[in-house]
Amino acid sequence: SMDKLVETTLKYGLLPEVVTEFPKITVGGAIEGAALESSSFKHGQFNDCCNEYTIITPEGKTIKASRTKNSDIFFGKTGSYGSLGLLTSVKLRLMSATKYVLLQYTNFESIEEAMQFMKKSAFAKYDYLEGILFDKTRITIITGKRVEEGNYPIQTFNNSSDHWFYKHVDKISREKDNYSELVPVFDYLFRY
Repeated sequence: SMDKLVETTLKYGLLPEVVTEFPKITVGGAIEGAALESSSFKHGQFNDCCNEYTIITPEGKTIKASRTKNSDIFFGKTGSYGSLGLLTSVKLRLMSATKYVLLQYTNFESIEEAMQFMKKSAFAKYDYLEGILFDKTRITIITGKRVEEGNYPIQTFNNSSDHWFYKHVDKISREKDNYSELVPVFDYLFRY
């Protein structure tokens, strides 16, 4: 599951490039279901971070598939929901982890303004990008940058007393046009 994968990679100061936001989605489920996340604008779908699969075919044969070996199966595996065989192992690219994600919430009054913001600045400067449309005139774009520290309030999302992420964003969007805070990386990745 994603939470176990992240817990394990964090022990080595590493993270997968794309982590699905629900902790119990499995690595195989993320590949078979064509998962993506707030870092996908930069790294693609979860499967785009994979280098190799080991698959047991319907005939019972074990094969390795990569971009260069059995590439038809490698590329076809994404979104196949298990129809090409049983996925038994994955080689996955990792990146350096940081302690926090610095989130910046920016409000917009139209979808056009929000899209313009994302096109002009977010793609180059940020590690994570998502938006929440509360109504036609209240759109919040959330950008994230991986950081070790910063002089901002710290917000968690994994404690039983924490607000749900979208409720937290809703409250911020009603009170402030722009806001920044630090979120521990594990909390950010599983904020929903």
